[in-house]
Amino acid sequence: MVDSRPGPRRSKFQRVKDLEQIGRLYLLGVSQMEIAAELNLSQSQVSRDLKELQARWLQCALVDLNAAKAR
Repeated sequence: MVDSRPGPRRSKFQRVKDLEQIGRLYLLGVSQMEIAAELNLSQSQVSRDLKELQARWLQCALVDLNAAKAR
């Protein structure tokens, strides 16, 4: 049986560091399970972090597009 209780909470600094690593590994084609194992996180945490990253990336793309239109 898998322990479903949450692990220790990450500090804000650790979360930022993890997000950077998750994004880099994701763009290199590494699976969520492999990312989770490398960073000692659950696959579900990696999935939630990727969802956050994808939203940030989309927002940045929209800002860049709007800036290009304004030129």
